[in-house]
Amino acid sequence: MKKGRLFIDMLLHPVFVVIYGVAWYEFSQFCQYGGKQKRLWFLIACMVFFLCYLTFYVYAVIAKPQFLQRYRKDTVVEDNKVGKKIFHIVAIAVLIVCTAYFGNRVYRSAVHFNGKLSWFLNDLEKKRYVKLESDNFYENGIDGLLEDLDKKVTLPDKLYLSNNFSLQFDEEGKITSLSTFLYGKDDSGKTKSFLIDYNSKDSKDMIVYLDGYVKPSYSEDKLLSPLQKTIKAITLSKIKNDFKGTKGAILYFGTRSFGFNTDKIVYVDKKGNLKDATKANNELKGYFVSIYDPEEESGPMTKRYELVDRINQVEAELPVDRSNTSQEKYEVYDGECYVTKQVGYRLCAVDAAAGTRFYSLAKTSDGGQTWSFINESPFGKDGGAATGVMFVDEKIGFIGLSNATKADAKLYRTEDGGKTFKEVTYPAVKTTEAKNPFDFPNIPTKEDEKLVMRVGQGTDGDYHGGSKAVFESIDNGKSFHYVKEQQQ
Repeated sequence: MKKGRLFIDMLLHPVFVVIYGVAWYEFSQFCQYGGKQKRLWFLIACMVFFLCYLTFYVYAVIAKPQFLQRYRKDTVVEDNKVGKKIFHIVAIAVLIVCTAYFGNRVYRSAVHFNGKLSWFLNDLEKKRYVKLESDNFYENGIDGLLEDLDKKVTLPDKLYLSNNFSLQFDEEGKITSLSTFLYGKDDSGKTKSFLIDYNSKDSKDMIVYLDGYVKPSYSEDKLLSPLQKTIKAITLSKIKNDFKGTKGAILYFGTRSFGFNTDKIVYVDKKGNLKDATKANNELKGYFVSIYDPEEESGPMTKRYELVDRINQVEAELPVDRSNTSQEKYEVYDGECYVTKQVGYRLCAVDAAAGTRFYSLAKTSDGGQTWSFINESPFGKDGGAATGVMFVDEKIGFIGLSNATKADAKLYRTEDGGKTFKEVTYPAVKTTEAKNPFDFPNIPTKEDEKLVMRVGQGTDGDYHGGSKAVFESIDNGKSFHYVKEQQQ
């Protein structure tokens, strides 16, 4: 009885109650928002306090029985005081309320991606780190990295693309980045998906997310195997010779159509024979593999390879009706602008997966009657939802891309008519928030010889009622300076 009474009194001590409540609050915040540097050390200190508290109790019970005797004598009088009884009732209520309320918050942060804890648990279940041992593209090609993946996650025999396959390598052939979303059926016929990302600057491991959301079409147009076969046919030595001393990149979407535009298209057969396309009697549609310099995506080194059976007969077919079907791929777009009555630009959605779109930039010089792509991947390997396009003239222009949830966005600028783009930077606005809420730049507009950019907060922002930060540029977007905060 004495031992139990001592334990209860220790639990109801004001110091313990306060630290218990604060610890629960900080723990719930940690599970909801994370913050190792801000909260983890405080939580560790609380755990040390609780451990010391328990150690004192065990010591008093086991090693110091005489302490219990004195404690009992001292508490006989105290037990009859009304104030102490009231405090004990209040303390018990506080402990129960803290446990129930903050325990519920911790639980909620663990389900339905409501907090950091849910992401941690999801990563624990579905996130894998796979060491990229075959990291030299010139030596191992794509098969090497797939073999590395198969050792850890067991890939299906037949793989399909959900979006695209993007890979970059340096001057020596070392793979520097990889991004793709693959899926297929396992031995039991169940769909398995693999979201793969790699950046040599961050880690030597590929990050693989298993069984993420995917819409499996199992279309032959999205097979991965034609990429492997085409790379083998071109031969790694040929690619190495072409890109000697420069960086290289590979982009593959599965089946693509280039209409009747033969620019940069090269046919290759299984023996490695190559032939530049000079004419197109039919629509150019097939498994094209783009190999290019990532610093100049539409430059002279760009080639679009298609694997064919009979290279000498590939262009000998009868011509077909060149109707408007060759322009259909330009009709799905998220943003359009004209700098003159004849010259205009479009961000065409060339592929989509799970709410994410991938874009190519198209241009017209005849008022929109015909279009042609001038940049296959203006956003690099990134996908999302385009926020628009605006060109000041035929050289300087802007395009924007948000993530699928539209929580934040990025703005890009070109000075060479859309051939290359660089991300636009702007100064952070000083606010009372820990994180800058203004992270959704809109496409600039021209106002009084200035470019005005309004930066919103995305779908997750509520700072000052969703206000926007206004920036201005007097040098056509090379730099922006903050002007004011604008209410909705």
